Amino acid sequence: MAHVLNTHTETLHKPCNEDGMGVAACGSLRDVPPTRTRLVSVEELDGDVARCGNCFDVTGGY
Repeated sequence: MAHVLNTHTETLHKPCNEDGMGVAACGSLRDVPPTRTRLVSVEELDGDVARCGNCFDVTGGY
């Protein structure tokens, strides 16, 4: 499954639909320009990115 990476903040988000379209399920990327987001698979990440606390069930968030 592809996820949306905010390349500026290095934060990983769940896409709001199957094709991603650069929009996060949480809505936080609504105003982020498409040049600062990209679709990535979890396998290609180096493990040094944060996960959005609203998209993923993790402690913390923004």
